[in-house]
Amino acid sequence: AIAQEEMSMKAAKALLEFDRNSQRALFRWISVLKFNFNQQIKFLEHIRDIGMREHMTIPEVLCEGSLLKILKNVRLNNPQKAKAVLDALRIRRHPRLSRAQQVVENRISSISLPSGAAIHYDPYFEDPNYRLEISFKDGKDLRKSINLLHSLDGLETIPDLWQP
Repeated sequence: AIAQEEMSMKAAKALLEFDRNSQRALFRWISVLKFNFNQQIKFLEHIRDIGMREHMTIPEVLCEGSLLKILKNVRLNNPQKAKAVLDALRIRRHPRLSRAQQVVENRISSISLPSGAAIHYDPYFEDPNYRLEISFKDGKDLRKSINLLHSLDGLETIPDLWQP
């Protein structure tokens, strides 16, 4: 897998930290889903952390119905499955962070921003500030977007990222 550039050296080294049965199970998932190199590391870290925190073996974590359901979903291609598996593991590994992210996403998406405008935030809440991005063709287009933003209701519902 390393020689065929299907697995990173870093992921291969990380696999060595696991027992033989876990290595086989993890490698099978990596091979089937064809995670990119960054995803391989995230996958291994999430699985390891979940197993340790929940006192489960790696094969037990990987055999859970929610993950197998994603793996067997014929409507998803491999990149979609890989993303869905990583998202499910991230939510399980960081439930409070995931809930907070969902609250912020729901509040932002409920605001009818003008075309070309987007609100961004640090997904790990390390920076307390949002960033507003506006795409525009010219000064007239920018003024129109700013005026639309100024008149929007609901901007006050965007939560302070550092408030509980």
